[in-house]
Amino acid sequence: MNKRLHICILTLLAFIGTTQAQVLKARAVTLMGSRFDISIVAKDALTADKHIDTTIAEISRIEN
Repeated sequence: MNKRLHICILTLLAFIGTTQAQVLKARAVTLMGSRFDISIVAKDALTADKHIDTTIAEISRIEN
């Protein structure tokens, strides 16, 4: 019983660790005559890049 409990706990911890994975993406851009360092934490790199693109588009919209 004790060994089964340890295996269940280790499996649960491994699962929790993989579901909480995040990436940090950063990009430096010049907008509005200033340098912006945009950093995004997201569940994966593709999502982070999309959010950075959205942020750049919004800053550009405000600039124009």
